[in-house]
Amino acid sequence: MPQRFRRTKTPSVYVAHAPSCPAYSADGPRCRCNPSYRGRRRHPVTGKPISQKATKNRSEVLSWLADAELAADLESSRPRPGATLETLGDEWLDGVESGVIGRRRGKGKPYSPTTIAGYRRSWEHVLKPEFGPMVAEETSEVEWQMWVDQLSREGLSRSRIANHVAVASSISPGH
Repeated sequence: MPQRFRRTKTPSVYVAHAPSCPAYSADGPRCRCNPSYRGRRRHPVTGKPISQKATKNRSEVLSWLADAELAADLESSRPRPGATLETLGDEWLDGVESGVIGRRRGKGKPYSPTTIAGYRRSWEHVLKPEFGPMVAEETSEVEWQMWVDQLSREGLSRSRIANHVAVASSISPGH
């Protein structure tokens, strides 16, 4: 007999109780069995629903769902192939100024106007002239480190260098 999966209060998590369990046919009674769980999400490319295999471990289902969200976030933060840092930086700064891109900490909160102004100065006067025409994927860690070392030799303070690096990291997350 196939299992009857029902929605739970947790989005994308479904539960199936044993036929002898009081919770099998109604939502009200307390569960007295060891239910099976499964997750359901959409395929990121095709959009078709994907269901996980049934498991007795609910946390396994939650991990499966979280892994998919993390993978989608990482994929969306990856630079487009062949895109220059100038293009990515201008798009990023436009997103920050419009509020579409929020702070990494405090998810969804917009940057303050003074922070945006500082990021714009850093981008336009330091990063863009140095790295603008370079392809984002082809900019190596060694080049970034050489740039930081150069800024240090020029006498910039650690906090100013850290601000420039924060802008560069936000534009090109792999660096």
